[in-house]
Amino acid sequence: MNRVEMQEILVNNSNKSKEEWSRKIINTKMPMYVVKTDILRNIAKSVYKNNYIEYLDSETFDYYEYTIIYSKVLSKIKDFDLFKKYLYKYIPYIDCWASCDSIDFKFKSSEYDKYFELSKELIKDSRTFARRIGVLIWFKMLDSVEYTNKIFECINSLKNEKEYYVNMCISWFLCDAFIKQRDLTIKFLSLQNVNEFVLLKTISKCCDSYRVSQEDKTLLKEMRKNIKI
Repeated sequence: MNRVEMQEILVNNSNKSKEEWSRKIINTKMPMYVVKTDILRNIAKSVYKNNYIEYLDSETFDYYEYTIIYSKVLSKIKDFDLFKKYLYKYIPYIDCWASCDSIDFKFKSSEYDKYFELSKELIKDSRTFARRIGVLIWFKMLDSVEYTNKIFECINSLKNEKEYYVNMCISWFLCDAFIKQRDLTIKFLSLQNVNEFVLLKTISKCCDSYRVSQEDKTLLKEMRKNIKI
């Protein structure tokens, strides 16, 4: 699929009547066609089946939808070094959480070390959404006690994080960690070695989750009462 064909699909499936609503949710400043994600996903599939390297090298990012297509093609790359190369080409064009969260990490447990090192690199980046991507990588490692503990050490290093989109992602991660690695996460949260926003938002997310027991919600509410930050 070439650029002209892609643009034709986007134009034909554009719904400008929903632009204002979409822009408020996505919070992008980029121009938008306003096209359903399923259509963007299908375009990415078509691109990947052909010369996807040529497409990625073109760095086409003049509309929000192109960032999503790029991220979906990027998500299909299995080679770590190639993935990392094009991830770093993509990061400068991310201006909203949706372009960031549309990356789908599919690595295997045998690749945890490579991706964990990448996450450590990203959370030190000066760019907000690079750091958010670093946090997003962690979600795929929550089946491992070893890596969960390593991730908690990384979260300690982000105690002074100020950016909303990074702190929200950390809170979201800790809620997921509470569900999948309960005992480790309770111990970690009890140390209160994260910033106040993250701790309070994590407790709130856990209390809102149907996957957290009522007993644990009571425990977390008691923890909230005793916050000493």
